[in-house]
Amino acid sequence: MLHDSAIINEVRKGNIDIDPFDTSRIQPSSYDFTLRDTFLFPKVSRATINVKEDQKDTFEEIVTNEENGVVIYPHGCCLAVTRERVRFGSTIAGRLEGKSSLGRLFLSIHITAGFFDPGFNGYPTLELVNHNDVPIVIYPGMPIAQMSFFRLEGRPFNLYGKSSGSKYQDQPNVPVPSKYHLNFEERS
Repeated sequence: MLHDSAIINEVRKGNIDIDPFDTSRIQPSSYDFTLRDTFLFPKVSRATINVKEDQKDTFEEIVTNEENGVVIYPHGCCLAVTRERVRFGSTIAGRLEGKSSLGRLFLSIHITAGFFDPGFNGYPTLELVNHNDVPIVIYPGMPIAQMSFFRLEGRPFNLYGKSSGSKYQDQPNVPVPSKYHLNFEERS
């Protein structure tokens, strides 16, 4: 795991690229990522989610600002994205976790998608879940997560990317719904 000055050194060498990069967001062994203004909330009218189907019509997009924020209702969830784009070199991997102060409000920032392989490039999508019994209001621009970085002992045979079948390479600066349905289409 990289410590603060090692993170800065890897950024300078181009093995980690964070855009925008702000040295004031470096922690002892992580980097704070902030929340963007666009959210995808599940449509409540959906009776079922079928993993074999494209999920693009499953969500309603809400765009807000730093003054108004967005409400995540009790036991509710939404997809969000960070303001920062990140790119990993061939020997660096990352792990995205929630901020401890948000965890103490029972807000989780991902369900199972916290790992980033070498070669990933894009804006991390967050799966926000309010585990509390009261609504939580969150705001664009607030620190939402922290990325830790790991140096691999060598270079993997395949980097994360479209050539290796990765579905989320070059992820845009808006939340991206599940592309799990592509697993079924690839078998055809």
